[in-house]
Amino acid sequence: TDFNAKTTLNVGVTSDTNWLWSSDANWLTTGEATTQTGNNPSFTYAVSANNTGAARTGTLTFTTETGDVTTTLTVTQLSSIDVTLSLSETERVIGADADAALTVDVSSGTDWLWSSDSAWLTSALAQSQNGDQTFTYAVSDNDTGAPRTGILTFATATGGITATLTVTQLSRLGSTLNLSESVLITDFNAKTTLNVGVTSDTNWLWSSDA
Repeated sequence: TDFNAKTTLNVGVTSDTNWLWSSDANWLTTGEATTQTGNNPSFTYAVSANNTGAARTGTLTFTTETGDVTTTLTVTQLSSIDVTLSLSETERVIGADADAALTVDVSSGTDWLWSSDSAWLTSALAQSQNGDQTFTYAVSDNDTGAPRTGILTFATATGGITATLTVTQLSRLGSTLNLSESVLITDFNAKTTLNVGVTSDTNWLWSSDA
């Protein structure tokens, strides 16, 4: 779990007899009765905030009242400095051709997951990853006739931190030509510095009718 305090963590306990619980860490506690009977499908426990600067591990031990059967739950809590996630870039523009060797550097001190919002923007890597690494992703050929944008989302496995990479893929050469505006109204004075933004992936020409 992450470094934040939590009061509603739970684990299911299955038993056909009386049993007891104990904790070996003062930051790992529960308000449940020490002695329980039979099944408890939602045994609730809590962890305090971890401000120690290092990950820590505690154990909840469950033992039958007679002491002949014991089982344990090991809880690892990350520290605030462990839960990090950042990318080497947040935006990228690429050509229309398919490319399976695109990369972004992921920096993290914990487990993390990735997802894509577009079928043409994928990765062969497993959804769950860990730590710092160069993340490889791919785009398919853009034959749609228009630029397209997809988003890769990276999130810590325990939640709390998310980073995104916006990928814009251009269309085939010669298929796009756009202006930042299509109408301009100006006053009667002469002007020599009017401008308009032109976006294109090919050569283009201009002309005037006045």
